[in-house]
Amino acid sequence: MLSCAIATLRAIWQVCETALRAAGSDGAAAARAAGCKALGAVGTFPGVAWRADPAAAAAPLPVEAMLSALPTALRDEVQSVRLSAAWALAVVGESIAQQAAAEAAARGAPAGEGGGGGGGRALSHVPAALLRALCEAAVGAAQDDAEKVRALGVRAVGALAHALPELAEAAGEGGGDVRAAFDG
Repeated sequence: MLSCAIATLRAIWQVCETALRAAGSDGAAAARAAGCKALGAVGTFPGVAWRADPAAAAAPLPVEAMLSALPTALRDEVQSVRLSAAWALAVVGESIAQQAAAEAAARGAPAGEGGGGGGGRALSHVPAALLRALCEAAVGAAQDDAEKVRALGVRAVGALAHALPELAEAAGEGGGDVRAAFDG
């Protein structure tokens, strides 16, 4: 069972590394766009993208690695690349919102109330700087010249707004003012 899980994680990391290379530096716009879509898909894998065990924080999260490529892809001159990057960001934002709601419910806190209930904030295993960077990228995408990219940026902002109580708590733990990321 453990060897199967390890093999699965290795395969996911290979996909992630390949997607990162494609999204960040491939000469073909279609490959950069496909790389962004693959990164968005990886961002939804529970326990991989958002590690459920905070004690296992030695290796970087795939989502942390993604942020090295997505902001660059959101500034790409080719609209299809920006569109794919904005889609990936929206999917990751929705994954964060779902994870925050699940963690709040597990602690007995009502949805949207970060610190209530059984103690410890939701998303405590996700670095505050990462959450802020996601917010800033979402706001940037929501201001794109292309209508479809803007729409996906707004979708990402909306998804991240659901997790705003948790994001604000993260800011209180040394991550800066996360709410300010929404000011653009």
